[in-house]
Amino acid sequence: MSALRGFIRVGLRAQAFRSALGAAQSGRFMCDQSDRFNEVHKMDISEDAMVKMHFTFYKGALLFDLRKHFLTEDGEIKPTRKGFAMQEKEWKAVVANAKAIDSSFAELKTRMESDDAEVIRMPEMKLNETESRPVIVRCSLYEGKIYVDIRRFEVQEEDGKLLPTKKGITLSHQDWLNLQAKFKDIESVAAGNQN
Repeated sequence: MSALRGFIRVGLRAQAFRSALGAAQSGRFMCDQSDRFNEVHKMDISEDAMVKMHFTFYKGALLFDLRKHFLTEDGEIKPTRKGFAMQEKEWKAVVANAKAIDSSFAELKTRMESDDAEVIRMPEMKLNETESRPVIVRCSLYEGKIYVDIRRFEVQEEDGKLLPTKKGITLSHQDWLNLQAKFKDIESVAAGNQN
């Protein structure tokens, strides 16, 4: 009887392995329903590969983790804390507002040419009006360079003011253009990893 149980266990393990292998080869992955973060794919965004998009499942939901990286002394590329994981609806809001962000960049360039100020901040764009922890996009000029900051804010219970959190990322204009160029690739990867 013990030999039969062992045979069944081996058979089940082999079946599970074949299922996982088939999913990996087809580019699809099982959605992890646990509380662990389960990365299924990552994509270089910046030309130097220091900005990446990580596709991660958490509690059955696909997250879009846009994050900066650094190069270790051993030559490995590791993630930093500069970045954050967006829900699918938040990522889609970034994509939907891309033209508005580009317009903000264009206006910023015009003001930069006619204004001697070292720091210029454009009006904020709130991507999800009804959320208590909204994602807000801000374009700004700093020391002659323009940036876009995509960041989660929190509503303070005391006074209702919105304050920025550490969960966000600041991209150079070129990194933003690179991100836009990857929109279709990101959409394809996301579609291929949904259950």
